[in-house]
Amino acid sequence: MNEVIKLRGERVKQARKYRGISQLTLSEKIGVSQSNLSFIEADRHNSSSETVRLLSEELGVTEEWLTGESMDGGVPNSAVANVKQIEREDISNRFIDCYDRLKTLGVIENDADFAEFANIPRSTLSLALAKKNPVSLEWVPFLEEKGANRDYIYNNMLPILKMSRTKRVSGTDEVAKNIMVLVQTIEEDMKLLKSYLSQVL
Repeated sequence: MNEVIKLRGERVKQARKYRGISQLTLSEKIGVSQSNLSFIEADRHNSSSETVRLLSEELGVTEEWLTGESMDGGVPNSAVANVKQIEREDISNRFIDCYDRLKTLGVIENDADFAEFANIPRSTLSLALAKKNPVSLEWVPFLEEKGANRDYIYNNMLPILKMSRTKRVSGTDEVAKNIMVLVQTIEEDMKLLKSYLSQVL
């Protein structure tokens, strides 16, 4: 039997925004209308156990966190809820930092491949990378799949990349290239760390 469950709507919304997923995209993935998802987030609609399970899977959180039974298994309290313009610009800049680093490492071969992978119009991606338009939050999960650290993009928390997810560059003189990339990565991370420490100390 498909049990009716009361969710914590603000947690659904918080997790969705943290993952950079639009209401429309999430509603399509879990098989409900966008209006129903909107009602769920506003605490005006109960959910089936199947919907709760699908939300848990898509948002990467536990069902217990979504229902309010547990404080664990959710997203950080600092998750982006309402992104202000300056925050969006910061997120865009950090997204581009990750993107450029992944291109240097050879994980992203070219802009056209990533645009196709993330289902982004090539011209839209080009404008965002040139900082003429903001990066869409819906692109973040795709960059995370390539090895970017979501916590860096959203919350400026090092490291920039989840290095275990990235691949080594290939081609001629492979060892020298990998040493160069490693040194560059360490140097850039150290600069960011020094900048962060100077702000908090």
